[in-house]
Amino acid sequence: MGFPIAVVFAWILIIVEVLGGAALIFSIQTEKTIWPLFIVLLVALLLVHLPSFSLSNPQSLMNTLWVLVGLGALLSLHSTGPGELFGN
Repeated sequence: MGFPIAVVFAWILIIVEVLGGAALIFSIQTEKTIWPLFIVLLVALLLVHLPSFSLSNPQSLMNTLWVLVGLGALLSLHSTGPGELFGN
């Protein structure tokens, strides 16, 4: 693909996704945990989804909107916090 040290970046991505997702599930430092996940989604949006965006391709449109929803959800989680378990 021509991407330098792709294997290293793939492992970094795997670690960020797994540990960040687990930290969000268990509400561990939520306000700090979302930023690596936000950066991963933002890079995916800018380098993958927007260059291949086409209104004539419904799959491209849905993929781009799905990433935007993820970015919005992470920002919402950052601003509101993790909440309480079972709404108590």
